[in-house]
Amino acid sequence: PPEKRVFVSAPVGFDLELPKTLRAHGVDFGAPLPDSNPWLATVLNLVLPPLIYFGAWALLSRKLGGGGPTGAMSVGKSKARLLSEGDTGVTFEDVAGVDEAKEE
Repeated sequence: PPEKRVFVSAPVGFDLELPKTLRAHGVDFGAPLPDSNPWLATVLNLVLPPLIYFGAWALLSRKLGGGGPTGAMSVGKSKARLLSEGDTGVTFEDVAGVDEAKEE
């Protein structure tokens, strides 16, 4: 009978018995080496995402006020001012009969 050749390419799970079973049944199998050097893909995967995130952060911080006192980085900074009326001339003895003043 003529030889029947079938080529199948599919992901195979990690099975240590599979090569033994294939050899026992006379199946010719192998895995080709990659054609290209993966260093470029590795470098791009390690360097490109942080550069994108840093660039987006820099752009947003510049658009939202440049990091100044009114920018995006001013979260939690109070803009309240302490206003003093100066000397009012009222002393504790003047309000000593008021119940609220005694509680404080």
